[in-house]
Amino acid sequence: MTSDQYAAVAEDYEKFKNAPWARHLETFTFLHAIDDVQGKTILDVACGSGYYTKLLRRGGASEVVGVDVSEAMVDVARRQEAAEPLGITYHVHDASSMPQLGNFDLAVSAYLLNYIPNEVTLTAVCQRILDNLAEDGTFVYFGMNPSFRYEKYDRTKCDKYELVIASARPTAEGLEVTASIMDSISLVGYQLPMPTYERALARAGFTKVEWLPQQVSDQGIKEFGEEFWIDALNNPLCAAMRASR
Repeated sequence: MTSDQYAAVAEDYEKFKNAPWARHLETFTFLHAIDDVQGKTILDVACGSGYYTKLLRRGGASEVVGVDVSEAMVDVARRQEAAEPLGITYHVHDASSMPQLGNFDLAVSAYLLNYIPNEVTLTAVCQRILDNLAEDGTFVYFGMNPSFRYEKYDRTKCDKYELVIASARPTAEGLEVTASIMDSISLVGYQLPMPTYERALARAGFTKVEWLPQQVSDQGIKEFGEEFWIDALNNPLCAAMRASR
């Protein structure tokens, strides 16, 4: 995993959260999967500039700690914390080697596993996450759907979401995928097969894994109409996942 591709976009990345797809599909699906955070301790892995970190703290979490490999992203998050203190602590660590930062009720992550190109590193990341969870802790993830089918993807129908797949090429274990965000940000990630993710989670010590489909908020349907979202839901680009011991 590399922080290089985020260094140039750290200041502007959160602007994507105002795009239709992010507001009404990503955020809605992810927060629905996380559910109630009142009084819980949370580790946000791959927190970026702290968008979800702040939402969870404001949502009632008793403690939220953010971790990201990008120093540029964490710098933005720390500046925002200094300007509007919420009691959030941020650390710079690669998820595959981060230390134990606590025993958290929840570990959450948006767009972490889809930056991992192989099963060995994926297993290491899952192990580090488990090591930071309490005995009854849960890991909730949102990112690229392992069941997404690039060969069935029609970019012309998905430009309206402001998140599109620009290209995909085979790798030794899956696909290398280039995504374009708001026509201004380009990021490279990876899609591995569903069994690869489930093996990595199991080897780390997770015993129950549940994949949750994308959902569109009622406000998104009201604002854009049901037809607007059909292409996003027919071949879901992303999915949520919940794993527990």
